[in-house]
Amino acid sequence: ADFLHIHLQGKMVQAQYGWGATYTPTEICALKGSTVEMQCSYTYPNSGNYHVTRVEQALWFSKEDKEPVDLRSDSEYEGRVEYHGNDLYYSSYKSYSRLRISDLRESDSAVYKFRFITSQPEGRYTGEPGVSLTVTDAPKVPSVLVSPSGEIVEDSSVTLTCSSDANPAATYTWYKENQTLLQLPDGSYHFTSISSEDTGTYHCQSENQYGQNSTSYFIDVQYPPKVPSVSVSPSGEIVEGSSVNLTCSSDANPAANYTWYKNNEASPKALGQTFTITDITSEHSGEYYCEVQNRRGHHRSTLQLNVAHIWMRLFPELSSFYSFSQLLRRNSWNNSPFSQIFIHNSKKSHPMVQTSNFCVPISFYPQTTHTSCQNTDYMSVCYTLEGLIQNTATKMSTIGFIHSISIFSTYTGSSASASATALA
Repeated sequence: ADFLHIHLQGKMVQAQYGWGATYTPTEICALKGSTVEMQCSYTYPNSGNYHVTRVEQALWFSKEDKEPVDLRSDSEYEGRVEYHGNDLYYSSYKSYSRLRISDLRESDSAVYKFRFITSQPEGRYTGEPGVSLTVTDAPKVPSVLVSPSGEIVEDSSVTLTCSSDANPAATYTWYKENQTLLQLPDGSYHFTSISSEDTGTYHCQSENQYGQNSTSYFIDVQYPPKVPSVSVSPSGEIVEGSSVNLTCSSDANPAANYTWYKNNEASPKALGQTFTITDITSEHSGEYYCEVQNRRGHHRSTLQLNVAHIWMRLFPELSSFYSFSQLLRRNSWNNSPFSQIFIHNSKKSHPMVQTSNFCVPISFYPQTTHTSCQNTDYMSVCYTLEGLIQNTATKMSTIGFIHSISIFSTYTGSSASASATALA
């Protein structure tokens, strides 16, 4: 067994008539789990009249309940104490008793005394002051108390308190990511207004001169969603018939729920971080907002979605223009927000209200060409449109909505020319 003693000089207590006891050592400091020994040398007088004095009972004790409790009968010491010496039932004027305690516990810290009873009437004696035993121990694995208990919410006040069973008492140090934190003298660490940046693993180390131990504790700070970021993909121009994804993301704890709305519409358009629109049309243009929410709060962000037109609508009055350069084509119905078209030439000027589904595909004419016209009747006008339409498309893609278009025709004798302007 391991022994760790701090021996101080033995002390002799001499009573009258030859009664006395000397303890060696008088103080012991030992580690938990080790084994210690202490000894008491004692004397007692002869009874005289040629009667031999015998020691009839000898015991060690640390507790007194009217009468001393023999360590050998104390359940807390069961199997851990041994007595050695020449004290029991021997005739001796000078005897000793040695106590051995093994597998020391912190609860064994106490003052131990020796008591003996002789065959003489009233012949009993307890040695003073005894042996003071202090059982030391390196700190146990610390425990962490969080106050107040429950979920940790951003901006609240939180205190971490570290405690460990140790003898002598341990000192405590808090760490986060190998960085020493400030602490209060009682081993606690205080957050005046905890934030999401304080989320992480904290380590508490307890230490005394006999060793050290540590434990970790994860701080999970809950907070409402931050202002969400919103984006559209693919980036760039959005044209009718394509597909787009509206994406929303936000930092939140616990994780947030995402809902997409279109402005001025009560019903949600989609649930989740991504809102996908397929076969997009001009009706999808407008302001959308993403709302993020958890049990700690909510936030929202908006974006503007602009859908560029692929087709420009013309009128029945212009249907006879199919002949020039095959620039005008029938195609699908489109709800373009054109209001009217004006036709002008040197003979007449006549406004016509938009009513038709005759369309010119904007992206169909990448080149500018010049067309000469021989027919100069009022409703049969030939002019250069290809480059004109392309330029209009460029402007329209940039501006978004086109509200009206004007086509001007100038009679020039054997030919005619025209120009078109897109007005937003």
